[in-house]
Amino acid sequence: MANLKIKKKEKNIELTDELKSLVNEKAKHFEKFLPVAPDEEVLLNVELEKTLSHQNNGKIFRAEYNLNYKTNFKRAESIEDTMPAAIEVGADEIVAQIKKTKERTIGRIRKGANTVKKWLRFGRE
Repeated sequence: MANLKIKKKEKNIELTDELKSLVNEKAKHFEKFLPVAPDEEVLLNVELEKTLSHQNNGKIFRAEYNLNYKTNFKRAESIEDTMPAAIEVGADEIVAQIKKTKERTIGRIRKGANTVKKWLRFGRE
């Protein structure tokens, strides 16, 4: 697995052990989707915030993920009713972005390989 460094930042909220473990669990989950070598460093910045300190209900919890690996930068932000929900939705968005990039790269490689295959078959028909 990659060398994952997680930096957590909180605003207007006290992070409990449960929330810290949830962030770590989600980070370990999407670490397996990263197309990096085991010795490469991956930096994940997680910012957790209660947006409105005077409000007690509604979508007031925000989780922001910034992921740096190789030359890629991925960012996801979610605003939800509860902090665990915001953490999960943000992590799911990051995973979706990583998968989309990976599929796009594989598609480009296959398209190029098919083009080369056509060139090699030229004139044999």
